[in-house]
Amino acid sequence: MKRNALQIGCLAAASAAAVLSEQPANQLATFRKEWVINVNTRQLDRVMTLYAEDSVLVAGSGERIVGRSNISTYFKKMFERTTADTLGVEYPKGEISGDFGYDSGAIVHRLAVPAGSENPSWVMLSGNECRGNYLSVLRRQAGKWVIIQQAFNDTCNMPRR
Repeated sequence: MKRNALQIGCLAAASAAAVLSEQPANQLATFRKEWVINVNTRQLDRVMTLYAEDSVLVAGSGERIVGRSNISTYFKKMFERTTADTLGVEYPKGEISGDFGYDSGAIVHRLAVPAGSENPSWVMLSGNECRGNYLSVLRRQAGKWVIIQQAFNDTCNMPRR
């Protein structure tokens, strides 16, 4: 009886260890998916819940945007100036260590600018595909992952604030 209990205990511990070793990758994949879905569906409030209050975004134009409020303004203008945004992530890679992690990969998206739109800060034609790379640094805050630093580059210039 003691032997069976010991074997069951060992199996449970091994199962828990396997789940814990997979958990960080799953957490990053879930976070990444949530960010992409919310950006593609233009859910500004939901996108902003994924950023820390003091987060920093370095946009594709090279502009450094500090604070959730300013990042919100950036995304709001991008959403207003485009009619579609189909963003995807390729070759994602990331790791978690304690309460910090990173996520990086390639981005590909198609943006459609409304016809007749006055958009001097954009140098792209309607519907052009943009490609680039991103790096997000994450922190676990109150049990939830949030972006504290994010940078991306791409083949399109994003709107200026």
